[in-house]
Amino acid sequence: MRLAKITRLDSDNNTIEFEGGYKLFSFHETECCEKHWMDVGILTMEDVEGLVFKLDGNLVRPIKYYGLELIPANGYPVRVPCYSDNNGYYSNDLSIILKDPQDIVLYEWNLTDYQVPYCYENERFHREEKKKERKS
Repeated sequence: MRLAKITRLDSDNNTIEFEGGYKLFSFHETECCEKHWMDVGILTMEDVEGLVFKLDGNLVRPIKYYGLELIPANGYPVRVPCYSDNNGYYSNDLSIILKDPQDIVLYEWNLTDYQVPYCYENERFHREEKKKERKS
């Protein structure tokens, strides 16, 4: 078991980087006209300040109709929405993957049944909820 803090939130690639070069990211084999992703852009480094995470199979906890929580060794869980933008014709598979610095997959979580159908209103709602959490 390795303990690590988050060092970078890469919203362009929907990747969370941890100390030591570990990376957590969403994966979906994209076909035409559809997309499935973990929305790292909703987080700020302030949201994860002081939190230390066990990089093991308990790092990610799926949340039905939301996405996931990252479970730290200390403090509070960090929620990250996962979205599905699909017309129903293509696969809606979504995996969350943790890789080590050598690019070896350590853990993989299937979040296919936990993503939220994407629409601007859902994304706006999650961002507003996050703002409220930061104020309290």
